[in-house]
Amino acid sequence: MSNYPKIYSISTVGIRQHGNADFLLHSVRTDFVSGNGFGKSMIADLLQLIFVPLREEWKPGTDGLDDNERKIETIPLQRDWIAHAYCFLNIEKTQGKFLTIGVYIPTNSRMPVRPFIVQQGENFEDKRVPLKTFDRPLIASDFIADNLKIFDLESLKRHLFDNYKLHFKDFYQKDGVNDYFDWLYKNQILPIDLTKETNLKSFAKVLQSFSKAKTLKITDSRSLQNFLFEDNDEIKTTFENKRDELTRHIRDYHKTDEDIKLLKKKQEELGELKATFDKYEDAKKDYLLKNANLLFQEKSKAEKDYNDNEATKTKALGEYNTAKTLYETQCKDLYAQMLEQKEICIEIRSKLEKEQAETGTFDVKKLQIQIQTESADIAKLQNLKPIVDAEISIEKIKEKYSEQETIKEKN
Repeated sequence: MSNYPKIYSISTVGIRQHGNADFLLHSVRTDFVSGNGFGKSMIADLLQLIFVPLREEWKPGTDGLDDNERKIETIPLQRDWIAHAYCFLNIEKTQGKFLTIGVYIPTNSRMPVRPFIVQQGENFEDKRVPLKTFDRPLIASDFIADNLKIFDLESLKRHLFDNYKLHFKDFYQKDGVNDYFDWLYKNQILPIDLTKETNLKSFAKVLQSFSKAKTLKITDSRSLQNFLFEDNDEIKTTFENKRDELTRHIRDYHKTDEDIKLLKKKQEELGELKATFDKYEDAKKDYLLKNANLLFQEKSKAEKDYNDNEATKTKALGEYNTAKTLYETQCKDLYAQMLEQKEICIEIRSKLEKEQAETGTFDVKKLQIQIQTESADIAKLQNLKPIVDAEISIEKIKEKYSEQETIKEKN
């Protein structure tokens, strides 16, 4: 959680019981400790006046010894040369970066209290532009001239610009004070918008309550209510309404807290279910991918086998067609040859039948005799075979053959 913005210091210039002083505030807690009459309550009254610079809304934290002692115009030191006083806060917006807000307090009751803002920028018109911070916090001596007199508003404005290049803007009358509240709210110096009348009265009452030096029993709710609201029925009624509203909010909070716990439990269960579902989806995706890969491989193999079978079938069909064509051609050729042979056979048969008719029985006997004669010759040749086998030379065979022929002629 950020600790900014925070009150860095509170300074008084010409203030009763404090004079010209600078108080540095601790970021966690600062205690003002002293005996009665040393100005502890004055610090609370000054803080009240800085944040709610309206006479009608301001009320001192303690009662004075007489009616005149606790009025705004009695806050400045009672000196002839003092016509006004200042009290201001250095607001540390971010680390080492400051704005100053404060209040001009006149000793004349007919003059208004004037709040002011000091920044480095000169824009006091466009509230959409943040106030511009500066590096060095202001101190009480920055509001005092060399002659030890307290600057009036115009002189202070020139002095801050000439020496520090800082821009000073004071606000007066109701509209001006509302502008002051608006600047504080939009620059997150105040957490509530005091331009709204109800907010202003409630905030002023709270500041007044905490500036009172009365006994407070923190364990007694009635004591706390009396401390905060005294006898103001309107504020008390508002408190009770807000208390009832807070009670409803607390009750709604507990119900909502139970609902949140239930929703968190359901969310955890849904998270586990989603993790299981995601695991299932991943496994399913992995299975489908692997199955698709397997089917793709089988499809590729089947396509390859199919293409190989188609190629084999195409080749076999080509060979079949070639063989078929060759077969048909050969059949035609053989059939033609058969027809030709048939014609020849018919012709031979016709000739044989004709020769048989012409030759008759005589020819058959003659053929039988011829066969017998030739058989005798064959037998003689068989008898000559040993002689032929024994004779190696052809010339001798011829010679023997000639001798046989000669013998036959003689016989």
